[in-house]
Amino acid sequence: MTRKTKAWHVAQKLADIINTAGASVAGRFGPDQSGVIHAQAWASGPSTGGVTLTFALRKDPRDSGE
Repeated sequence: MTRKTKAWHVAQKLADIINTAGASVAGRFGPDQSGVIHAQAWASGPSTGGVTLTFALRKDPRDSGE
């Protein structure tokens, strides 16, 4: 059996690359950003898919919460 690559497969591969921590990850160029970016792959039907990116915001140290 041969698998046909669909949008979902590409989205999942991209999400895996983004979410993998470490200095050297195959397919990723630049520094590890997994601590501030989270990727979630999704599919809608057999040929539609995408990646949702969530960015973590650092708390401003000047914000005392008051």
